[in-house]
Amino acid sequence: MNIITGGVTAPKGFQAAGIHCGIKDNFTTPQPDKKDLAMILSSVPCAAAGTYTRNVVKADPVILTKEHLADHQARGIIFDSGNANACAPKGRENAQRMAQAAAAATGLQPQDFAVCSTGIIGVELNIQAIEKGVPSLVAALADTPQASLDAAHAILTTDLKVKEIAVTVELGGKTVTIGAIAKGSGMIHPNMGTMLCGITTDCAIDGALLQDMLRQVVTKTFNRITVDGDTSTNDTCVVLANGLAGNPAITGPGEDYDIFFAALRHVCEYEAKMIASDGEGAGRLITCTVMGAETEEQAEQYKEIGDEIDEFDTEDDGPEPGDVVASADLPGGSPEAAWDEFMADHAKVWMPQFAEACEADSRVPFYKQAASLLAAFIK
Repeated sequence: MNIITGGVTAPKGFQAAGIHCGIKDNFTTPQPDKKDLAMILSSVPCAAAGTYTRNVVKADPVILTKEHLADHQARGIIFDSGNANACAPKGRENAQRMAQAAAAATGLQPQDFAVCSTGIIGVELNIQAIEKGVPSLVAALADTPQASLDAAHAILTTDLKVKEIAVTVELGGKTVTIGAIAKGSGMIHPNMGTMLCGITTDCAIDGALLQDMLRQVVTKTFNRITVDGDTSTNDTCVVLANGLAGNPAITGPGEDYDIFFAALRHVCEYEAKMIASDGEGAGRLITCTVMGAETEEQAEQYKEIGDEIDEFDTEDDGPEPGDVVASADLPGGSPEAAWDEFMADHAKVWMPQFAEACEADSRVPFYKQAASLLAAFIK
C-alpha cells in the first residue's frame, strides 16, 4: 500500500469542490472566506455504502441518506457545514431540497446523492443559500488535489485541521485508489461521534459486500474514538466505488478482498485518529490497546478507558498511570462482581513521559468500576 496525495479526487472518475454559500454567515457579518458547501461526484454510477449515528435522535439528512443508499447505489455526496439540520424546522423538507438542488445542477436524480450536514442543532437550515450556491458548486467541480482540499475545508466546523488521505493498492494487476476527507472535532464518542467522512475509490466491488466491509471497518476505527463523551445526531460515513480502476470485481472473500479491506481500514483509522487528535481542547492523542482478551468482543468491553481521558489533569505531565488504570470501565455488573476477575498485577501502563513503565503489583482501589486495562499508550 502506498500513501499518495489527492484526497477524494485521487481515484479515477471523481471530482470535488468546496465553496462559500452563506450558511456560516452570522446575522450581521458575511464570512466569504469560510467555505460551507461541498460536493463529491463520480462520472459514472457507483456501488455505495454508508454507516450512521447510533444516537436515537437522528438528523433528517442521516435518515434521507440511509434511504438513498438502501440499494447500494449513488453518484455523489453533497455536504453543508454550519447547520446540522437536526431537530430543526422543515428538516426533512430541507434535506430533500439539498438532494434536489444537487440533482438539478448535475442532471441526475435526487436519490443519486447522499446528504450530509454538520453544525448548529435546532436552527432551520438556510436552504435558500444552498440552492443558490449549488450551481456555482457544480461549476467548480474538478479532479485536482486542490478541489479535494477545497471540499475538505468546506465540511469543517470547529476543526482546526483538514483531514484528508489517499492510498493505492494493487488488485488483479490494476492500481486501485482510495481517497477520503473527514471532519470532526467535538461531540466525538464511540459509535462515531459528530463526524462526517466521504470516501471515494475506483475499485470494482459489489455494493452489498462493500456495505458489510464498511460496517466492519467503522466498528474498528471511527467507533473507537472519543473526545468529549457526546454522541452526535449527524454521524455519517459514505463510500462510493465506481469501478474505473478496472480490477476484477471483488464479490467475496479472497486475496483482493483482504488487500482492499486493509487499505480501507488504514484510511478510516487515519481519519479517526485525525479527528481525535483535533478534538476541541485536545492537547494529546491517547491510544489504548487491550491485550489478553479471549475475544475481540470482550476487548471491546474494556475500550471505555478513552471516555474518561478528557477528565484527567493533563497539565504538566499528567495523567498519572493510576488515573488510566482507575478509569477503565468494565461494562455490566458491579465493581464488586468484577473484583475477582481483575488483578492489578496484570495491568501495565506505558507512558513516554516516564523513563520506566509503571507496573502495578497489587490490587488497587477504583473510582468507578473495576477493569482490566492491559496497555495504554500516550502519543
